Amino acid sequence: MTDRFRQQYTPVTDQQKGFMIEIKKKATELESLLSQVQTYSNLESKSDKSKAEYGRALSIATTKLEESVMWAVKAASTDLNQ
Repeated sequence: MTDRFRQQYTPVTDQQKGFMIEIKKKATELESLLSQVQTYSNLESKSDKSKAEYGRALSIATTKLEESVMWAVKAASTDLNQ
């Protein structure tokens, strides 16, 4: 049976750690870019509906970014020799 929930710690190689760090750095860059959208979208002059739509879209984008990083890190840290 596979250890689906990784109850045993799986040590990662230095190369895997490097991939994980790069994934997280790139995600941080994208998160920063997403936050800059608000600066340039001039929200103060927009309707409440537009503000709500923007907030929802940004929230979903952030959640999906977090999810993609989780999966990317899981893939990078998986031991393919098992």
